[in-house]
Amino acid sequence: QVPLGSETSGGAEIGRPELQMQALGLLHLRKVGSRTVQEAPDDFLDEPELTPEVRELTKDLHFTFSFPMGTHFLKPGLFDIRDDVCLGVGGFLHGQVIEDDDGDRAVAVGVRPDGAGVPKLWFKCDGNEGAGVYPAYHLVQKDFKLVGSRKLQEVSPFDPVFQNQGIEPMVENFLNGFLFLSSNRPSAFCHQR
Repeated sequence: QVPLGSETSGGAEIGRPELQMQALGLLHLRKVGSRTVQEAPDDFLDEPELTPEVRELTKDLHFTFSFPMGTHFLKPGLFDIRDDVCLGVGGFLHGQVIEDDDGDRAVAVGVRPDGAGVPKLWFKCDGNEGAGVYPAYHLVQKDFKLVGSRKLQEVSPFDPVFQNQGIEPMVENFLNGFLFLSSNRPSAFCHQR
C-alpha cells in the first residue's frame, strides 16, 4: 500500500486520479476534489410558471417600440419597453447591456410574447441585427452581468431591412432549434449569427 500523495509510475498519485494526455495517448487521472451530485429533475429545463405579479404586469402589454425580430431572417416586432414590465419579466431595463459567461454582449430590447405566447424579455446580441429570446433564460439569467446601457434606434415596420425575407418563419424556427440543440448551451443565443 502506498500512502496518499506518494508518487507512482507515470507521475500520478495514489488516491488522486490525474487527467493527463501522454505522448502515446495514455490517460492518467488525479483526484482534485469531490462533491456530491444528483440527477437533474425531468423538468429542469422547463420554464417556471409566471408569478401572479408578472401575469398582472403582462396582461395589458403596451407595444410602443418597433424593432426587428429574428437572428437570421428579420421581421418587424413591437415591444413593451416600460421599466416595470421589463424588470418584472426579465430582470433588466430596456437599453441595458448584459454580458454572458462567454463574454458575449446583448442589449435588452423589450417584452413581447414568444412563439408559445409567453411574455419574454427579448435581447439584441452584438453581431445580430434582430432581437430574440435566450433559450432556458431562467437558467442563464443569474450569470448575466450588467455592463452598461445603449440607446436602441426604433426601426419602422416598413424599413427596407424587412424586404425580400422569403420563407423566414419556417427556416428561422428550424435554424434556431438546430443551433440550440447543436450548441447544448442555453447561452448560445448570441452565437447564432
